[in-house]
This record gives sequence, C-alpha cells and structure tokens, in this order.
Amino acid sequence: MHRLKKMMLEQMDYESTLLERFEKEIKIMPEGSLCLKKVKGNAYIYFQNKKLSENRLLSPKNKDEAYLIEKIRNKFFIKKSIHQLRKNKKIMEALLESFIPFDPGEVRNQLAPVYKEVQIIEWKSDMELELEKWKVEKKSENFLYPEGLRHISSKGQRVRSKSETIIADLLDYKDILYKYEEPLNIKGQNFLPDFTILRTFDNRIIYWEHFGMIYDAEYRKNMEVKLLAYGNSGIIPWDNLIITFDSDEGNIDVSMISAVIDKMLLLK
Repeated sequence: MHRLKKMMLEQMDYESTLLERFEKEIKIMPEGSLCLKKVKGNAYIYFQNKKLSENRLLSPKNKDEAYLIEKIRNKFFIKKSIHQLRKNKKIMEALLESFIPFDPGEVRNQLAPVYKEVQIIEWKSDMELELEKWKVEKKSENFLYPEGLRHISSKGQRVRSKSETIIADLLDYKDILYKYEEPLNIKGQNFLPDFTILRTFDNRIIYWEHFGMIYDAEYRKNMEVKLLAYGNSGIIPWDNLIITFDSDEGNIDVSMISAVIDKMLLLK
C-alpha cells in the first residue's frame, strides 16, 4: 500500500474512533454555557442556561461549581472537536476515493499505442535519495574509548552494553537503518547519541539514548547535561528522541523496547 494512503487510513481510523467517542460523550454533558466577565481587573465566571433563564455566578473554590465549570469547558472543546473531525472525515473520504498513487508504468499504459514505446525515467524522491545515501554511507568508526565496545550484535555492530546489543538486534530485525555513536555537534559541543536513526516513512532523524547506570551520580549528571543540550537544540523526548533505561537491577524489558520501536519508528 502507498505510504500516503496508509498514513491517511491510519489517521482516519484514529479520528473516526475519536469522533464516535465524542458524539457519545456530548449527549451526557450538562446544559448551558459559561461567560467570563471582568470587573475592575477581576475575572468572574457566570453560568448561563437560556432554557431555564438562568444566569448565576460560579465560584471555582466551590467543589460542585468547579466541577460544573470543568464539564462545560469540556463540552465546548468536544463540540468544536466534533465539527473539525466531521469535516476531516469528509475531506479524507473524498481524497481517498480520488487518490491514485503515481505509477509511471500505469501512466504509459494509458497512452495511445504510438506513445507506448516511451522510455520511462526513474524519478526518485528526496526520501528515496536519502535512504540510498544512508545505505551506502560509511558509518563513523572514530569511537571514543573503543576499548569499551565489548559487545557485538547479530550483524556485527560493536556496542558498549548488553542492553544496546538488544536494541541493535531489534532495529536490525525490523529493518531500521541506524548509526551507532554517530558524532552530533551542538553549538560547538560534541555528543555521541547511542543510535542515530533514519525514520523512513517521514525522512526524519530520530535519536535514541539508552541509560543504564542511572544509579551512578556522575553518570546521572552527564545524562542531565546531554538531555538539556538536546532539548535546547530541538531534540525533544518522544518527538525526535527516544529515551530508555535499564531497571534498578540492571535488566532490560525487551517487549517494551520492541513496542517503542513499533510506536516511534514504524508506520502501522
């Protein structure tokens, strides 16, 4: 299935589930609306119910009235969301119905016989070119403290811990391209992310840091410095940065690592 169509179907499924949930929830939401009035710089929240000609001041300090404020706010958020989700559903349904993935061979088949001998030029997208570049590009071998690379993955990648061996093996098993300890320069300071990964469905670079020795104070300090530098340069946890840890006993949950890979790096 074409990548774009697959992404749209996935998004459509998510939004349809959300729409169904919101449509059920809004039916049991309380009647009425809120009005914010400011008097001499102070803000006051009023509850209004036109059906009952009700207009009264609410106090967020009152438990029941605070609950009503929360419910009314949720109702209007859900109401607005329903409008957007219904609009999205119509747009995506129309697009999916008319969307035809580009296929040079299929285009040629639609030509008149006199034109069918045309030589098809292979056009490659930026994503495809970047993927080819990663496949042939030599990985950095200028490792810091190479004597620490004592563990070897199934495909021969040398790493520093058994946990990283497991991560490397799972990435290889799932056909995910990565580079180990590829130098990353942030404002003149060099870092070595454990794994630098090309996420192929959107051509984004994803970094993966696995922290094992968090019981060690110096290790934790270096971890915090690294994560702060990452954050300041736009490398954000669970956006373009995966962070995992060993347990206090030094163990690793392989099923969790596999789930993280599926969630963050693969298009379902």
